[in-house]
Amino acid sequence: MKNLFLLLPGCLPVVWFTACTTSIPEEKLTDAVWLCHSCPVSSSITEFKLSGDSAQLRSSMPFTFTGTYRLQDRDLTIRLDGGGTIQKRIAFFSPDSLRFEGDTSLFYRYDYEYRFPPVFSLIGIRTGLTVGNELDQRIERAGVRVHGGIALLKNEKGETVWSNGEYFKPLSDIREESCFDCWPTPYIGVMIGEGIKLRDLAQLLGLLQRADNKHLVRLILYTGGPGHFEYFEDNIELWYEDAVIFMQNAERIKNYPPPPPPPYQKTREYYLSQGAELIQINTPEEIDELRNNLSIKGKYLIGIGLDLSIEDYIRIKELTQVLRKYKGYRIRTELRPDEQYK
Repeated sequence: MKNLFLLLPGCLPVVWFTACTTSIPEEKLTDAVWLCHSCPVSSSITEFKLSGDSAQLRSSMPFTFTGTYRLQDRDLTIRLDGGGTIQKRIAFFSPDSLRFEGDTSLFYRYDYEYRFPPVFSLIGIRTGLTVGNELDQRIERAGVRVHGGIALLKNEKGETVWSNGEYFKPLSDIREESCFDCWPTPYIGVMIGEGIKLRDLAQLLGLLQRADNKHLVRLILYTGGPGHFEYFEDNIELWYEDAVIFMQNAERIKNYPPPPPPPYQKTREYYLSQGAELIQINTPEEIDELRNNLSIKGKYLIGIGLDLSIEDYIRIKELTQVLRKYKGYRIRTELRPDEQYK
């Protein structure tokens, strides 16, 4: 690295660092976290740590990738566990900052205690919609970031837990310990971990809707590596009384006073009284038949059985969203807790 010293009258020497032209000592790069404070949402890396021969890194989502690394001169190669390779060339380096070639974002050295998000696997459902696409970039230019928010996971005991990127907690703690108002409206991002069932998701949706009346949630379902996350954008469709039951089941507080109903939401009874036809979907085969049973002249309430998979749930929601938005169908869905069928 070339250093240029400029001595001004009455001043201490000022050190200017130019582009790297020599090898970077590995010990100057390792055993510290490097954080990017200005990286766009589409960045493949926003923070990383190298220690021994191992690497930890994440992008804009609260999701940790692990692997091994090799540093040769200025070329950094990270081989990810589970497959995939990231190659970066360091264009600028100083003791407390660095920049990769082809990227204007600066990474700053952070020597204090820092926790990477817990390591887990996503459920693996492909949608083709990627975080960091043109839509996200337009949202970001408008001053609104779409965040990963939280992760919904199964722990080693098979219990449903959530993580905010630092620790695992039971669903019963989510309303007290999550900062729902910290996230840009209307989006809430939820990473769906491997093993999560539709019943688990329904409880979380009840908590989210009742927490501060948010209605849009981005379900992050698949990753192909840092910077590549695929999602489904869902609108929460729960009746007030059902959301309260899901919330209370998740919190295990049966006597918890429910929040007041939103003034603008119609009841299920009212919706059905206006001529809506109830169609209950409990098996994947019934999803295939659903499209043929709908007419533009009708009004429908589609009940989604909790024993369906999350992939089946997404298939139904995709169909109803398209019919409502682009075809003008009068249609909505519902998730109902088991108590409502007794």
